[in-house]
Amino acid sequence: MLPPSDVLRAATRWLRLLQTSTRDQAWELVRARAAYADVSLTQYGLAEDLLRETGLIAPHSSSSQLREDLTDASSEVLSTALFDAMLSAANPRWLPDADLLVPTLDDLPADAAEAADAVGLSEAAAFLAIERAQRKFDATDRAAVGTAGEQALVELLEADYPGGVDHVSQRDDTLGYDIRVDTGDASWHLEVKSTTRRGRLTVFLSRNEFLVAQHDAAWKLVVVGLREDLSPGAVCTGSRPALWEAAPTDRPGARWETARFDLAPESLTLGLPFLPKAEQTMHLVSQRHRFGWAPATSGHQ
Repeated sequence: MLPPSDVLRAATRWLRLLQTSTRDQAWELVRARAAYADVSLTQYGLAEDLLRETGLIAPHSSSSQLREDLTDASSEVLSTALFDAMLSAANPRWLPDADLLVPTLDDLPADAAEAADAVGLSEAAAFLAIERAQRKFDATDRAAVGTAGEQALVELLEADYPGGVDHVSQRDDTLGYDIRVDTGDASWHLEVKSTTRRGRLTVFLSRNEFLVAQHDAAWKLVVVGLREDLSPGAVCTGSRPALWEAAPTDRPGARWETARFDLAPESLTLGLPFLPKAEQTMHLVSQRHRFGWAPATSGHQ
């Protein structure tokens, strides 16, 4: 939940006051001037706490020194810094899926529009701030979840193929896949994409991963759905033709380096059917931990 508008308005005033005043002087001005009386002293106190928590002022109870890069900043820069920090700290429920929920300025959430107005930011600037915050959130989430998913899959495979599993991406991330599995009869190259999301599945492939997929018959896209505790809840194999159909194309003077793929359930197969012991990963999908993007199968709903 985003902070109340009055608290954000007070926080904006704090930032401007602290550019030219000490904390004590700023408090004197807040108490004495009628222009500041539309916000209660309690809300000014909450605003000061918010600025400390977000790192915009020094995290000390006895001082309120501005972050160094804000001491001579313009009002627009101050407002942008506050809005960015507030979004990151509040992490509203719509932020992780803002790329879908807020595709245009017209889709700006009401609470974000209200917050932008409170800090003196235009809706266009707020929209760009939301895009930045979502990309940052997504990158951080992908890194942590990706590592957890790869490790979870390695452990599952080791149980069936002891000594036959090599987590190659820990040594070299340029191969175009993360795990090599030797079943005795064949060797498979698994590119692992992990997610904690239940309702939709979005994966990102680098150009290198895509090229390896095109030319390496042993390459497989494996999707690992993780529960809240980052334990595996679903394992699926992605369709290579679905990737070929959705991939972007190069143009004269431009070429893509990373592509995003939104995969539907019909583009996935439950488990790892290309492995002799495919049933060992089928049991991971249960009704309790249902992932909406995973294909349904009898007995594993």
